[in-house]
Amino acid sequence: MPKIPKGDLKKSLTDLLESIALEEVALAHFVNAEAEKIQAITKSIEENKLCPEDIIKLQESIAKSMRMPIKQQMLLQFKLEDILNFKGHDFCHHEHHEHHDFKHHCKIDGICNLDKHKDLCHFPCEEFLKEVTLEIPPDKPDIKEVTKICLDPKVTSHKTIKTLEGFKTIIQGKIIKKIFYISDNCKESVRKVKFEIPFCTFVKLPIHIKGKKIEVFVEDISNQVISPRKISECILIFVCVIPGEECDCDTDC
Repeated sequence: MPKIPKGDLKKSLTDLLESIALEEVALAHFVNAEAEKIQAITKSIEENKLCPEDIIKLQESIAKSMRMPIKQQMLLQFKLEDILNFKGHDFCHHEHHEHHDFKHHCKIDGICNLDKHKDLCHFPCEEFLKEVTLEIPPDKPDIKEVTKICLDPKVTSHKTIKTLEGFKTIIQGKIIKKIFYISDNCKESVRKVKFEIPFCTFVKLPIHIKGKKIEVFVEDISNQVISPRKISECILIFVCVIPGEECDCDTDC
């Protein structure tokens, strides 16, 4: 077994911060390599060396490759928040409102089944993070413990435009989120609060697609209660453009 060197709290926190910095550097190198790959693909497209089918395959490959750094970035973010939260506190005596991740302590409905929807990666798609801090309304009691989260992503509008880089579909939507939690109120211990979290992104298209359906899913979510009335969260959202099907929502196709 390797021998773990002894150190005080300050030294341990410093080592953890250094480890985050090193991981960030590694992720930067990875993303830079993917960017160079995209530049090479763009050059090939300008020289008419790639057909639409090859472009879609390359886009799918890059999208899959970028999932790892996106998810790793989420972990690093919460790792950093935990380190900053521990600063100045004794490890054996945490305050009541200390940050804690409740992802593994409550039921979460609305996360997509990756195996069921993996074929959607063949279509033009995009993954992105939505970070937000939610505040409990004044008429609701403080959070003691979160028991259940329900997520319902919806597309509200979309339109396709022509840009210098080609066609893009701009997508607007919202994540309807319901949080069920236990409060300190003895008369009404289980409470519910509802939030609507807006988002906006775009998907690059290899060609102009007419008549399309937009799919949106929540792939992952990380939450932290940062105070009895505030929740910090990071949502990984997946959107894709499926050609040949009409969308139900009011859109500009």
